[in-house]
Amino acid sequence: MNQKLSDWASIAEIISAVAIVISLVFVGMEIRRNTEAEHLSSYDRLLAEMVNWRMTLAANPETHAAWLSYIEAADPESVDPTVWRIGQTVGTALVQIYERAYYARTYGRIGDAEWSRFQRIMCNPDSRAIQRLTSPTRDNRFSQEYLDYVRQCVPE
Repeated sequence: MNQKLSDWASIAEIISAVAIVISLVFVGMEIRRNTEAEHLSSYDRLLAEMVNWRMTLAANPETHAAWLSYIEAADPESVDPTVWRIGQTVGTALVQIYERAYYARTYGRIGDAEWSRFQRIMCNPDSRAIQRLTSPTRDNRFSQEYLDYVRQCVPE
C-alpha cells in the first residue's frame, strides 16, 4: 500500500512539473503578444499625432503658409514676426512628436522598423525645422537627453 501511494505521489509530481512548464510557456507567449500589442499601439498613437499635425496644416492655409515661411526662410528677420512665431509653434509641435518617438524607442515601446521612420527625419542634416528648433537658442522646449541625441546623430 505504501509503495502504491509513493508511486502516485511521484506521478503527481511529474504532472505538476509538466503543468508548470506548460504554464510558463503560456505566460511567455502572452507577454510576447502583449509586447507586440503595446508596440503597435504606441506606433499607432505616434502616427495619429503625425496625421493630426498634417491635417491641421491642410485645414488651415494661413498656418501652412506660416510653417513654410518658417522652414524656408534663410533669415528670420525676413518674415513677419507673427507668421514666424506661428511657424515656430507648428514646428515645435512636430519636433515634440519626434521627441515622443525617441522616448517610445528608448523605453522599448516601438521596434526598430517603426523607429527608423522617425530617426531618418530627426537625423537628416537637411531638415531645417529640426535643426532650427533644436538649436541652442531654442532648446528649452525639449529634454536635454533628446537634444543630445539629435545633435549627435546629425552628420556635420
